Order: sequence, then structure tokens, then C-alpha cells
Amino acid sequence: MSQPRTKSQAKANLYAVIAVFLFAYFESELGSIAKNVGIEAYIVFRLIFTGAFYFLVLWLFSLRKKGERLVFSPLNIDTILYVRGFFTIIYLACLAAAFYGEKSQALTYPFFFLHPIWQVFAARVLNKKWPPIKRQIVPVAVILMGVLVFAASNPKYFSGTEVWWKQTLDAAPSYVPAILAGMGFAYTNELSNNISEKCNEHPYKFVNGVKVERIDGLRITAYTTYASILILPVALPVVTVILSTFGVNSLTLSIFQSEKLISHMGILSLACLIVALGTWSITEAFTRAKHTTQIAALDGLIVPLAAAMDYFHGRLPTNDPNFPFMVGALCLIVVGAVWSAFIAKAS
Repeated sequence: MSQPRTKSQAKANLYAVIAVFLFAYFESELGSIAKNVGIEAYIVFRLIFTGAFYFLVLWLFSLRKKGERLVFSPLNIDTILYVRGFFTIIYLACLAAAFYGEKSQALTYPFFFLHPIWQVFAARVLNKKWPPIKRQIVPVAVILMGVLVFAASNPKYFSGTEVWWKQTLDAAPSYVPAILAGMGFAYTNELSNNISEKCNEHPYKFVNGVKVERIDGLRITAYTTYASILILPVALPVVTVILSTFGVNSLTLSIFQSEKLISHMGILSLACLIVALGTWSITEAFTRAKHTTQIAALDGLIVPLAAAMDYFHGRLPTNDPNFPFMVGALCLIVVGAVWSAFIAKAS
């Protein structure tokens, strides 16, 4: 790998690590937010809040200095951003459903963290070729092994009183949303890299026809959020159907009559500010990355952070006989993530 590419990948790794810490904190609060506010209301508030934040930063520190203006006409938003925005909404809904009701982060993340595998397939679909993963196969296999061991050891899913396949089906509402969220996460992040790679081929409409050498993560994140807001009337019914499939009835309209409205809105605003920075960081990471599978694997460092937060919140089954196996499985996931991100360079 040449020096400029190595430097770009190093910056991408740094942005990914920053995002991991921000997401670990935000998602420790996501379950209670989704339960108190409602998943649909949370998605709408998050998109509006983060969209306003991104455009304010974009105008203050980028466009104003270059004499450019913001573009808000729906006709000037590139189609690829509407696609990315739709998958972003579905990903947000599935992740909120996975954490709904203050579920344990550490017990949910291993299923979400199958996304390095989906990242490979997303790269294949979008780029029409397989990414360089020859040396990534073993680390990803270690990650997958950790997920399987974790699932087999988790008393939440397997009690030993029924046949394994029936218990697996019964537990589907707990892990399927996390798996689907991982798929959406992988696809939207690969789209970020895809947009960045192709920005020299033709000027994207969402930058007002101005040709740029490289589209940054802030611009992609801001206009994806705006596109998501524009398609909310279409996407929200889909979200409601998905949530009802998982048995999550989260449309909490009574929150607006609640005495705790100000408190809930304050917590939600702080959480959205943190997740806005995290989303910007992870988009910047995938925009700069030369090997997106390494960034996806590096995201696995969130697992030990989530486990630590869950431990202090008393959400881990530490007294269960299978707990040591669960810890070992989480360690396998972390080892695979670090191995993939820092040791196993793409061939």
C-alpha cells in the first residue's frame, strides 16, 4: 500500500475509533429512549435534530468560506442519497428495536456485529467485484465463531427445556433486528465509500454542480439525513410494519402529554448530539477508507465497551454458569476485529 493510501487508511481508523466510543455511550441509552419516546418519534426527532446540526456546521465551516450555498431542492438531491437515506431509516428502526426496553448492549452487539460479513457482500453488489479479502477470511471467521459461541451460551436464548430450533425461533425478535441492522449499517457505509470513489466521474447534484476532488463525510452525512427526512412519509409506514413484525408497539404519542416531556426531550437532544458526531465520524471513516472491511471489523471494539457499560448497569448474567463462555465469545469477536483492522492487511 502506497504512503498516501496508508495515511488515508490510518485517518479512517482514527475516525472509526472515535465513532466507537461515541456510539457505545449513545446506544447504552437507546433502549430507554426508544421505550419512553417511541421508535418512530425517536427516528423523526433524530433526523431533524442531526440534520440541523450537520447543515449548521457545513455552512459555518465549509460552504460560507467557499462562497457556496446550501441546496435544499428535492430535485437536486442525487438518487443515491435517497437510497442511502431509506436504508438509514430502516437500519435505525431495526437497531432501536434490538435495544428496545433497555436490553443489554453486550448481549445484542454480537449479532449486529455480523456486519463485516455483510460489508463484503455490499462491496460486491455496489462495486461489481469482490473486495480484497484474502487475508481477511480468517479474522472474519474468528468473529463469526465468537458470535456462534455467544449465541449457544446465552441463557437468554437457550434454557435447555425445549428443542434448540424451537428456542431459536422463539428468540428471533431478540436477535433478528440486530442482524438486519447490521446489514443496513454495512450497506449505507459502503455507499459512503462508493459515493466518494465516484465523485470524480461526474459532479453530484447535491453539491450544486460544483466538482470536488473528494466528497467529505460531513457533506454525505448532511444530505443523506436531508434525503431521509424527505422520504419519511414513505419510510415510516415500512418502519411500523417492521416493528409490528418483531412485536414492538412503540408509537408512544402519549409522551407529548407526559409530565416528563421536558426531561425526555433533554435526554434525547443530548443523545442525538452525541450520535450526530458519531455518525459523522463513521461516515468520514468509510469515506476515507481504502479497505472498508477493515473499518467494519474495527467497529468490533465497541463490544468490550458495551460489556463494560452493561456490567456497571447490572445487565449481564454474571451468575449464570455459561457466563465465562459468553465472555470468551466476546473476546473472540474483539480478537477478530483487531486482527482484521490492524494485522490482516488486504492482499
